[in-house]
Amino acid sequence: AADALGQDLHSPPLDTSGPREVRQAAQAFNAMQRRIADSVAERTRFLAAVSHDLRSPITRLRLRTEMLEPEALRAKFRADLQEMESMVTATLDVLRGADTPGPRQSVDIDALVGSLVQDLHESTGVAIAVHGAAQAPLPGYAQSLRRCLQNLLENAQRYGEAAQVRIEDTPRQLRITVRDSGPGIPPEALAHVLEPFYRVEHSRNAQLGGFGLGLSIADAVARAHGGQLQLHNRAEGGLDAVLRLPRAPAAAGASPPPAPSLFR
Repeated sequence: AADALGQDLHSPPLDTSGPREVRQAAQAFNAMQRRIADSVAERTRFLAAVSHDLRSPITRLRLRTEMLEPEALRAKFRADLQEMESMVTATLDVLRGADTPGPRQSVDIDALVGSLVQDLHESTGVAIAVHGAAQAPLPGYAQSLRRCLQNLLENAQRYGEAAQVRIEDTPRQLRITVRDSGPGIPPEALAHVLEPFYRVEHSRNAQLGGFGLGLSIADAVARAHGGQLQLHNRAEGGLDAVLRLPRAPAAAGASPPPAPSLFR
């Protein structure tokens, strides 16, 4: 039960039948789970409310900015306010990525990846090759998975100029690898790039902007599904973003399998 709770905060509560000591332990565990879930939900609601409410004063400042003189000063204020609004929007995206309300549903991974690749091709003109296929739909949160994969694909296209997708499916795990041909991420930064607002633009592309939230959102979605997101630099250059999503519960204490050799 502790292992299941670590994978999914909303996992089913323990059965409270059996001997008195077992019932007491189960009741205490269930109460702890409810307190943790309530605490996380309250924090998420608070942060989302603050981020949402910041839009009102930003809008007022935008209106007041238009009365400023000269035009050069107005342009600077507009740029700062646009950056603030973009940061608020990105923060809300992080909170939505970590929040997966409602029951899981069967998600057609092949159709999801195909639609994202097609959308990216239509908007940027970049063709992304897809190798492999899922053997069956995956139980998950469709909107969150879409946001996760979209962020990985956009990162690969933005920083690496070209991308490939590899789908590998086994009875225990679905593995989706997004590969780019960019400069990769410095080894000392790999441990931090999944943290919110951490940026390594100087090592990828200093002119691209962003707030360092794309990978953080993808990681939050992976963990909400009991999976994980791993990043690997390739010796010949480029980055592999490997999304591992479990199909069957892993044994307690088991470690994830090593990354296979992809794109042979």
